[in-house]
Amino acid sequence: MRLVEQLATGMGTDMAYVDKLCRMASTHYRITTIPKKNGGRRVIWMPSPELKAAQRFLVRRVLHGLRVHPAARAYEPGATIRENARLHAGSKYLLRMDFRKFFESISRDDVCAFMAGVGSSIHEHWTDEDTRTFADLVCWRNRLVIGAVTSPSLTNRMCFELDVQLADACAAARVTYSRYADDLFFSTTSQDVLRVLEQSVTEIVRSLERPASLRLNRRKTSHSSKRRRRTVTGLVLTCEGELSIGRDKKRKVRAMIDQWDALSESDRRWLKGTLGFCRDVEPGFVDRLVLKYGADRVGAAVSARS
Repeated sequence: MRLVEQLATGMGTDMAYVDKLCRMASTHYRITTIPKKNGGRRVIWMPSPELKAAQRFLVRRVLHGLRVHPAARAYEPGATIRENARLHAGSKYLLRMDFRKFFESISRDDVCAFMAGVGSSIHEHWTDEDTRTFADLVCWRNRLVIGAVTSPSLTNRMCFELDVQLADACAAARVTYSRYADDLFFSTTSQDVLRVLEQSVTEIVRSLERPASLRLNRRKTSHSSKRRRRTVTGLVLTCEGELSIGRDKKRKVRAMIDQWDALSESDRRWLKGTLGFCRDVEPGFVDRLVLKYGADRVGAAVSARS
């Protein structure tokens, strides 16, 4: 059965509608922006409900069965920022690298080449038409974008060969490697190893056949050690080999609990979510809050309405 037929059946519509959706997919986005943590705005492409439904079908029925490397720690079932950070918690030295415009750098040609190569593992009768249908529905103006439902799952699978090469290089150097979306993390207990590895990573990315246009963002490459603050996916690696939410966030949490009665509803929602996260990552911090402020006040924050 052709992919367009599967989509029509899965979405409860007809093939003519799916064909039109494929042709007009790039017009089915609303472009908006959200603030970045470090200033500026991030562009987000929000698919229409119809396109989102089609993309969800592709994630469930097409992408789900394709292989993902164990080093890919984002967007997969059970994957969390805590578990990604925990991989590196016992290290002394940390290298962080990331890609420039990760999703947007992946082109329709990359997508088509990938899907043509894996299509037979999805369906024995996978055709070039199926590849084009898939690419139509996941690309905006011939590239992937932030906001499309398919972009996270698809890129994890498209980066399998990249992850294989990086993991092999790291295994030879006794380095721990993980990739969280566009963030690459490398850690070790041996001094100076990561300086040499950085060049190997650059060469691997440059020589990668697909995706062909991945480029490292040099401005965000950073080396750190126990002498400096080390962070992985927003969590601090302590000198004791544990995870922490960091001093700044702890200070903010304490201040908000102290001012609980005067907080706005949005601040209360933020505090509730942050305390739940703290309890998962650093439960000792929550225990100390209870000792200082009392179970009633901390409990009120945790149980605040979302």
